[in-house]
Amino acid sequence: PAVLASGSDGWVTALDCGAAACHAYARGRHAYRIGAGSGARIALPAPVTALAFDPAGTRLAIAHHGGVTLWEEDGTTRLLPWHGYHRALAWSPDGRYLVTGMQENALHGWRVADGGDIEMGGYPGQALSLSFSHDGRFLCTSGAMRPVCWGFDPPGVQQQPGEAGMASRTPVTRVACHPRQLLIAAGYHNGAVALCQPGSHETLFIKGAGAGAVNALAWSPDGTGLALGTQEGLCGWLAMPPGLFRPRAGARRDTHANHHQELTA
Repeated sequence: PAVLASGSDGWVTALDCGAAACHAYARGRHAYRIGAGSGARIALPAPVTALAFDPAGTRLAIAHHGGVTLWEEDGTTRLLPWHGYHRALAWSPDGRYLVTGMQENALHGWRVADGGDIEMGGYPGQALSLSFSHDGRFLCTSGAMRPVCWGFDPPGVQQQPGEAGMASRTPVTRVACHPRQLLIAAGYHNGAVALCQPGSHETLFIKGAGAGAVNALAWSPDGTGLALGTQEGLCGWLAMPPGLFRPRAGARRDTHANHHQELTA
């Protein structure tokens, strides 16, 4: 291992890696960027809760209470304001949209070009795991008893979100969209892990309950393997047989009556 940064001014509370060996991390109200042999720091209006580079790896989103600060590669910053406590971040694959998971049992998004707000609410719990599909057509989230899928083709056209998989007695804690197919890996509070598709009830459980809530899910870049982790320290790696999952035409699209989506200028 190599130490990228060190200091005595507090714990590292968030980190992310971008393109061209660029890294970012946060301590308290400060965010730091490391790349090309140089470092930089900015102060935020509130403690940093999450970091995420855009797909190009040049623009850094920094979540905090009251909104998200965008930190450009040239050092300039821009605030995307929205009241509340923002705790998770996700960029759309084309970099046009940025979405946060909020402590207030809701999501909030922005159309980055002009700052247009996208409100998404109605969750029974906090949606703190967000994952866009590989083609950017939908955003999958935790925060309910099934993975919730919001349409982003474009956002606001489909006012009600779809859902995926079968209803559970325990909430979804983590989601991860497949890097090449319309397939979702979902982890649950009871430790179970399942695979499902948007708009379909069909579910394949690949891990049963136990070992604590699922708090980590990640596909390999080629989509042939899925890594998982739980709060009690279980780590797992599952190899996926080629051709096991194929998109099914005419999949039924369910909606959740308690959810709503609104796009404003």
